Amino acid sequence: MRKIYYKSTRDPKVKVLSKPRNGCWIHFENATIEDIQLVSELTGLTIADIDDALDVFEIPRIEHHDNAILLFIKSPADKDDPLYTQPITIIITEQYFITISPNKNTLLERFMKSKKYVTTKRSQLLLQLLLTVTDSFTRRTKLIRNEVQLSFSEEHDVTDIEIKKLTKNELVLNQYLVDLVPMKNVLETILGGRYLVLYEDDSDLVEDMLISIKQSVDVCKVNLKGIQSVRDAHQIIFTNKLNKTMQFLTSFTIILTIPTIVASIYGMNVRLPLDTHPLAFVIIMGFTVLLSFTALIVFRKLKWF
Repeated sequence: MRKIYYKSTRDPKVKVLSKPRNGCWIHFENATIEDIQLVSELTGLTIADIDDALDVFEIPRIEHHDNAILLFIKSPADKDDPLYTQPITIIITEQYFITISPNKNTLLERFMKSKKYVTTKRSQLLLQLLLTVTDSFTRRTKLIRNEVQLSFSEEHDVTDIEIKKLTKNELVLNQYLVDLVPMKNVLETILGGRYLVLYEDDSDLVEDMLISIKQSVDVCKVNLKGIQSVRDAHQIIFTNKLNKTMQFLTSFTIILTIPTIVASIYGMNVRLPLDTHPLAFVIIMGFTVLLSFTALIVFRKLKWF
């Protein structure tokens, strides 16, 4: 689906157009190969240059082709998205500002609805969009950090549901880390001024975004170490509980085995001691209880029971 927006410094509101015009923003949502062909016609780029826009696993990077700049970036996905991040391709030409998303991107939708942008200022629009993406990564990493810290404490028994959450948070942080590091390289390239002409305020904004991404990377790394430590600690606790349970069951089985052995012996159809004694049953039961109680005392001293 294609959407076209236009707003100049003189326009009070963003206009929705039916056809592209100079200075507009063209957004392709749920893009297809037909949309890629249309972008190729609008920009003069080959399909081979931009077909990576449909690859959900594409790594963030920046490229320069003739008079067009291509940026492949990632944004945090919705919680239900199994990939955890979504690709956004940005193409800047002398006429158009183009964004391509192979699926529905709620972050871009919120940014477009905010209408706090000017499409004719393409460099400024790019920086605003990048700032929105970096801020989103920062918020998501902090939310995961808080969730990890609040969910696990020394006196907290971990449930199966919380273990699944822990594993999911680890996967999310790993995916964020995979995408944030190359995005940091993209911002450093932009800050170098090789692709865009930046004014002093723009340079300060890019530096702030770099700091934000570096903080997000650090938060991801710290949280991954924390999750690993928590997981290892609870793995030790689980193993210790399992060992104690096995010791208890083993001890209980041995204690029950003693009267079973005695009963099996006196169940044989042969002559046995005390078989004619009138108090044979009491003596045998007393001896059996004594053996079982002795085993219980031994296991208690060994802390197996």
